[in-house]
Amino acid sequence: MQSDNRLTPLWESREFLTEAEWEELYKLIVDILKRSNPSILRSLPEAKEHYIQDFFLLKVFEPAKHNSASPHGSNELCSYFNNYLIDVYRRAGLRTPDLVEN
Repeated sequence: MQSDNRLTPLWESREFLTEAEWEELYKLIVDILKRSNPSILRSLPEAKEHYIQDFFLLKVFEPAKHNSASPHGSNELCSYFNNYLIDVYRRAGLRTPDLVEN
């Protein structure tokens, strides 16, 4: 898949991306995450788009200078997003048995 071919190289070079490359990475991540359907979203109060924006800022943009592990494809990115949502859920102190991606 074309998005998988671009995701890892862009992610791994985040510290040095141009504005155009940041825009490409942003669009790529948003497109991938919009297609995902984590079950935990049913237990969170905000719209999916809110969490996608927060995920991008907190897990992609801000840690760019820390050289964090890169996803190797859209499935792994969706897994990162699901883990982020579980963390949000736990910090909010919400309770539900359905924390597993379907």
